[in-house]
Amino acid sequence: MGGLVTQIAASREARVITVVSPSDEPRARGLGAHTVLDRNTDLPTGVRVIYSGGADATICAARGVSQPAIDTVRNGRRFAGSTSLDTARLSQADRDDLKELVASHPEWAGKVVIY
Repeated sequence: MGGLVTQIAASREARVITVVSPSDEPRARGLGAHTVLDRNTDLPTGVRVIYSGGADATICAARGVSQPAIDTVRNGRRFAGSTSLDTARLSQADRDDLKELVASHPEWAGKVVIY
């Protein structure tokens, strides 16, 4: 799923930062990643080295790292995850934005669910 997210974000001219093992770096760059961090990097610190205030948007497609991924986001910006997370940290506006994004991709129907 991370590859799909990378391709979609890159096609919309987003500067994509991805976290992968070193052996997967060429593939990630080929899919459109602008910056590749080693999966052993402290994620919030790594992102904030690049963007001092944090990222404007973060999409997390990996299991077990939702909280560190949330911590990469600049205050008041956007987070989306493919695994469970504490939705208390998301505003209703953020959930509505995610639902709108999903609705704009008919190929995701029945595969992506935002509660």
